Amino acid sequence: MRRIKTYIALFGLVSSVSAAQYKLSEQSVVELATKRNENIGIARQELEQARESLSSATSNLFPVLSISAGVSKSDGKGNIMPHGYDWNHNARVQLTQPLYTFGKISSGVDIAESASRIGELKTVVTKAEVENVARQLYYRVLFNQELVRITNDSYKNAVKNKKALEERVSYGRISRNDNIKMQADLASRKPNWIIAKKNLKNAILDLKNFLALQPEDNVQVLNDNFDAQDKIATIPSNLKMLDETIDVKILKESVQLSDFTVDFAKSQRLPDLGLFVAYSPLTYREDKPFTGDISHNQNDLSFGLQFTFDWDLGGSKNSEVAIKRSDANIARLKFNQLRREIRTQYLKFEQDYEGLQERFEAESEAVKLAASSYKVALSSFRSGGVSQLQLNDSEIQLTQHRLNLAQTKLQLKVTRAEMDRLLTRTTKGEK
Repeated sequence: MRRIKTYIALFGLVSSVSAAQYKLSEQSVVELATKRNENIGIARQELEQARESLSSATSNLFPVLSISAGVSKSDGKGNIMPHGYDWNHNARVQLTQPLYTFGKISSGVDIAESASRIGELKTVVTKAEVENVARQLYYRVLFNQELVRITNDSYKNAVKNKKALEERVSYGRISRNDNIKMQADLASRKPNWIIAKKNLKNAILDLKNFLALQPEDNVQVLNDNFDAQDKIATIPSNLKMLDETIDVKILKESVQLSDFTVDFAKSQRLPDLGLFVAYSPLTYREDKPFTGDISHNQNDLSFGLQFTFDWDLGGSKNSEVAIKRSDANIARLKFNQLRREIRTQYLKFEQDYEGLQERFEAESEAVKLAASSYKVALSSFRSGGVSQLQLNDSEIQLTQHRLNLAQTKLQLKVTRAEMDRLLTRTTKGEK
């Protein structure tokens, strides 16, 4: 039995050592998210793919060296070549350089460069979105911490109410039925506290998951700032900034990319002009390959220009150009639509935020007044000045105002995070 207890103690010690310890503030949550969240890693890999595609498109500007070699043997009779049935050793080394492709290569490079720029911008967007989600998850943990405090205080207040009632019962100033009602009210407060604690644990798990932490890691979320922020800047200045944000830049780059695809489709209808140089050794050997006597040896060197033109009689290349033009028109329409939606969304966030600030001030004052009202009601109830119903109503009103204030705090933080996300811009190193 003593050994079993020792093993259990050792296992608990190992588990506590292996679990990491984290103290999370808003800043540390953002830093962990940008370092550990997989979405940022995926965006970086996609950017690397776009850069490799650009490198591949640029490589078409340079010569291509091709080498081939083979050994063959024919058998039969009547070959007009005196060495036709000997072992044939052949090889070919060719260097090809495109001289003019009428925009095929340059358009391909433009498309790859545009796609690479979009990839860089999307990497910034992904980082901003990860930071936004991390902040919101952090705020929800703080919100649930606040709910745990409020429901716990509500339960403690109900205990105070019950004690005050018991004092009145001892003096015979209240009926037993009222005492039972007070007990029922007390019993109804604790489940809310239990649910709030459960929701807090779930919120912490969601935050751990997003930060790529292990469920067994110990996390202490610091309530460093859960109050209303300062008032936002005026509407005209921020609306002007929206045209320089990362989302608008991606839309503009997408329009430019669609134009490049139109140019590329047009170039497919035009010819290619290239330069080639080739060296072709040819050797015939009798009886055995590689070691037989040489019956014929030939070395050819050729060079010249190569002109290639594929004439599409069915008109599919013209149709492809029309399709790409339609895609470009769609891209412009989407740019106008999404740009307008971004501006509208930001205006709505600004209006919501200003309204929430006013509501925050009003509810803060309401909490102060409700706290004073409950304090007075509790004192009056002890002396018989107010009824049990009035006491419970004043406490419930205090709890409800505190809940409303906590909800407003959360909405303020989330709304501001969404506004900051829409205002995300590239830094000098990311342009």
